Amino acid sequence: MQIKINELTLAKVIELSQFIKEECKGTLTLEETAQDLMRIFYQTFITDSGNSAIVLTRFFKSCFYCDLPDDIQGDIKQKEGRAIIPPQDKYLTLLGTWGDLEEWRQREKSENHKAFSLNDSDVLYKLPMLSAVFSQIGFKIPTAIESDKSIIVDKQDIDYGLFYIDDAKDSKFIPKQAEFVEPFGVKSTFGFGGHYVSTDVYAIITFFRENVNRRIAKLFLSLNPAIKLLTLRHDSTKNVFMTDSNDSISSYLLAEIQKMPDSQKFEHFLRSEETRAIADELKRSNEALLEMANILKGKNVELMSEMAERKQVEEELRELNDTLEKCVDERTKELSKTNISLRREVVERHLIEIARQESEEKCRAIFEQAVDSIVVINSDTGEIVDFNTHAHENLGYTREEFKNIRIAEIEAIESQEDVMNHIKRIKSKGFDIFE
Repeated sequence: MQIKINELTLAKVIELSQFIKEECKGTLTLEETAQDLMRIFYQTFITDSGNSAIVLTRFFKSCFYCDLPDDIQGDIKQKEGRAIIPPQDKYLTLLGTWGDLEEWRQREKSENHKAFSLNDSDVLYKLPMLSAVFSQIGFKIPTAIESDKSIIVDKQDIDYGLFYIDDAKDSKFIPKQAEFVEPFGVKSTFGFGGHYVSTDVYAIITFFRENVNRRIAKLFLSLNPAIKLLTLRHDSTKNVFMTDSNDSISSYLLAEIQKMPDSQKFEHFLRSEETRAIADELKRSNEALLEMANILKGKNVELMSEMAERKQVEEELRELNDTLEKCVDERTKELSKTNISLRREVVERHLIEIARQESEEKCRAIFEQAVDSIVVINSDTGEIVDFNTHAHENLGYTREEFKNIRIAEIEAIESQEDVMNHIKRIKSKGFDIFE
């Protein structure tokens, strides 16, 4: 089974729940179950390219020191530098692990995360994410500082905790940035946990190479009860590690069973706890469905509002289009009228030009055909501007010669000054007499 992590839905979570129950059926210890769960997580959740979406995923459970196998006890003694450790000291112990590196696929190969003392006042700094989960579900950690619950998704849920970190880079909750987050490209992190009837707690923490949104992370609240259901019997019978026998019962449960009437058996007690876990799974699935229904209801309201707005916009666009069409029609009519007027003006100008040309031609014909000599002079300079044929022929000049002389040069009696005076009087009176 494979699921693209950012395409996870409630239906796929329910399907995955059934899948892991079937895959983990028949496991003999909690350690074996935890290891199978981590392998299934790693192989199930993939990226769009088909690779695992998970860099590393791990399963932890609280255990008394006296219940730990020899290898973990030896590791604790070496790390803490103590020869004798109280049997009832509790340790958060690594039971299942799977990831990109081969050494991340066996708990025995872990160098620094096999077990953490839950009696250590510095545990808040060593396990800030899981500390927040344990504090949420009521598991007391001996520290003077309160756990930071800002990463908890549902602060009302006291049975199952879930933390979520959208951006793992530079997050204060993930200490090993240079050694782990940056080189392995960790982008988002979330984890969840719960408690058993034995008062022990468990937690799963997963580091993703893709950005996983809050909605996806919250879906794992619906998977959490299934994890508890798979591991509950092993915790109750103290079949935790592969070295444990399967005929022992935790002291807490033994005390509870001793309170029961003789007719009730230990199996009945376990069945009731398993039934409760199944009910929790159904309850959280139902809560997720209700939340989705509310989201859909909200989306539907938004959609209806958007449709109303779109309808209003479409109506406004229609009105604007009608106005524009009206403006275009009016402007077209105006342009048509202007065009007709321009055409008429062009025709009129053309007719005027033809008439002017015809008038000039008629004047020129009269000018040239006149019996008298006609000379047109510049009133300011006395230069000859135009003349007819009789003017230069009667005076014995060629046309080229006559063009280059002044009126005074063909006046035999009067001087240049007298001629200019005549011209001035003509300009003022309209006529004058040359003698």
